Amino acid sequence: MIPKAARSLPCMIADQYILSSVLEEKEDSVVYEATQKDLQREVLLESLRVDAAGDEDKVRFFFETCRLQARIRHSALAAPLEVLEAENTWHVARERIHGEPLDAMVNAGRTLSAEMVCGLLQQLCYMHLYFDMEHIASIPFSPEHTYLMDFGGFRFDHMAVAGVRRSGETQRQLSAVADVVEPLLDRQSVFTHTLLQIMDQIRNTRAWSPISPAVLDEELIRLQMEMIHRK
Repeated sequence: MIPKAARSLPCMIADQYILSSVLEEKEDSVVYEATQKDLQREVLLESLRVDAAGDEDKVRFFFETCRLQARIRHSALAAPLEVLEAENTWHVARERIHGEPLDAMVNAGRTLSAEMVCGLLQQLCYMHLYFDMEHIASIPFSPEHTYLMDFGGFRFDHMAVAGVRRSGETQRQLSAVADVVEPLLDRQSVFTHTLLQIMDQIRNTRAWSPISPAVLDEELIRLQMEMIHRK
């Protein structure tokens, strides 16, 4: 069982981050919604639990993940801002994405057009192909870390983490994405049937082997071109 955050909120860290509420409880850290006082900008602050801060392996993982995320500059991923030490532990401030969380859409029974779902799948396909190429480990896809933006695309809390990328990781990730987004797909949307067939291929429900990420990318590009020509 994950222990609850011990801080009494609101409170201030390092005389610059005002923590307002707990966003997520993890085994070794807590993620807070916060405001950076000097710049008056909303951020997320992830704090190592004090007991984890005394574990060399966990501290090493924390720093390696922060360095890795800082090295990967991708407009769809929330950027890390700084790492700081305060109150006997380590913290990392990250960009807070202002978009509509995908999990809220799932819970509200919202639907997305085939065009939007195709775009989401393609964004994630590109990202995981890059992770494969660079041998970068990543956390599982999660709707609460995925945000629909005003411009119609999606952004994500950073997915890269320290460690070894497992063989077949992209296929597993994209299969999980298909499971999550299929209920969101507007069944009256044009190209829905084609997109459902592609998601079946991702999950290997109608073939001896699942579609490869590279072939999936080609299929999604082809479908997007059809969508553009139909407009």
